[in-house]
Amino acid sequence: ADPAERLRLENRLKDIELEGRFREVEAAARRFRDAKARWPSGLEELAIFEPTPSLPESSRIENGTVIAPTVDRLMIHEHPTEAPMRVAQ
Repeated sequence: ADPAERLRLENRLKDIELEGRFREVEAAARRFRDAKARWPSGLEELAIFEPTPSLPESSRIENGTVIAPTVDRLMIHEHPTEAPMRVAQ
């Protein structure tokens, strides 16, 4: 296998895993909002409400969306007539 291609694929897998953690935190923020009728004030308050996965140090949450200035988030497009994508276990 080509070492450069292997490295590219390993980096892509890391990006996908990180996006999964972002989405887990955003789902927790929605549950927080459902329970308390407001968005959490920050990741710390959300983590007190329920355990959340670790994120890059500069990350924050605003209105239920994770903002990570040091990361280019993935754009995942889902076809409107297909079932939502699921995370592989």
